[in-house]
Amino acid sequence: MKGAFASAGEEFLAGHATDRFKSEADAQRVMATVQGATSGTVTAAEKKQRKVAPPTPFNTTALQAAAASEGITPARTMRIAESLYMDGLISYPRVDNTVYPASLDIKGILSSLSDVAVYREQVQAILRAPLHATRGSKETTDHPRSTQPVRPTRTSFVPKSGSCTTLSRGVSSRRSLTRQSSRARK
Repeated sequence: MKGAFASAGEEFLAGHATDRFKSEADAQRVMATVQGATSGTVTAAEKKQRKVAPPTPFNTTALQAAAASEGITPARTMRIAESLYMDGLISYPRVDNTVYPASLDIKGILSSLSDVAVYREQVQAILRAPLHATRGSKETTDHPRSTQPVRPTRTSFVPKSGSCTTLSRGVSSRRSLTRQSSRARK
């Protein structure tokens, strides 16, 4: 049993001392005790640090999975992605490839993204460090348009609302385009 809490403007999750209840009656008793409570006491806190590798670049399946986590169906995802592609905002969306070509202008793409206010701060921080394209495991060369993962292409137009914005932001802000070198993160 876990609950969401906030203290001094910071949100955190906390669990009950009993990690798993053996009976529903025991869980209901605890819920009855805490339901409606406006304060509590933290008896122990544990802070862990972990290293998170950047995600692999988007292929069609990964794009659909990321969109599904935002509540967008696969069919709608592809309609939106094709629209973004036709507007020149993302690369061809029907791909299996998760390896960027060596010719990819990472710095140019990121510089273009820094023109968009919502990405500016994060992009400028990334641009201060050495850049290396992330790499997935699948590299295909069977179709000219599908030789690179889904990625932003330009940002002169930014979708203003709805699912199109969600998907466009997902492609643009996905950290898979670059990873900072280990020296830059220290």
